[in-house]
Amino acid sequence: MKLFKILFLSLLTLTFIISCSAKPETKIIVSKEWKMPDVLDKALLEKDTAKLNQILHKDLTLGHSNGWTETKKTLIESLPTSKVHYEKFIPIDSIEMIHSGTDLKTIRRKLIAVGEYEGESFEVQLNILEVWAKEKGNWQLLARQSVDSPE
Repeated sequence: MKLFKILFLSLLTLTFIISCSAKPETKIIVSKEWKMPDVLDKALLEKDTAKLNQILHKDLTLGHSNGWTETKKTLIESLPTSKVHYEKFIPIDSIEMIHSGTDLKTIRRKLIAVGEYEGESFEVQLNILEVWAKEKGNWQLLARQSVDSPE
């Protein structure tokens, strides 16, 4: 009987330790129907400052993978004459919807950006975090940070 109690308590302790050390699963909803990232990408590719003016929040903070930071004003002013020209964005995987509320969405996505900078071709894989806020019934990009994500 004593051996049974020792085995039982050992098993119970082991089960408790394993359950405490297990990482909780984060629920991530994969979005296929939410298209604002596609709208943003298209506007950047086409250098469509009118569209960007609609979908960028007045308090936008945008961090590039090379360390540059921009605001809505600097992005819209510099985009038409920018030394950076994007040719295409190639999505990798689906968009991960981290938070999805009625007025705020936080997403993660990965893509390959292909283009030219000062006449030199580039191709970079990016890991992007975006925060979208709904203002006056319209979704606007409030914050974006991209980091170089080597394969």
